[in-house]
Amino acid sequence: MLAVPGLSANLISFEFLGERLDPATVQLVSIDLRGRGLSDVTGPGTSHG
Repeated sequence: MLAVPGLSANLISFEFLGERLDPATVQLVSIDLRGRGLSDVTGPGTSHG
């Protein structure tokens, strides 16, 4: 399952979900949008690459 947070949230928003899913049947992958949560903050118009 891929979990993508809204603009004002980060990957921690899905911690409650990960705790409730059975890891034998579902793999939860959550990502941070650039500048949110654990991702790097970059200037406007920049890209990581």
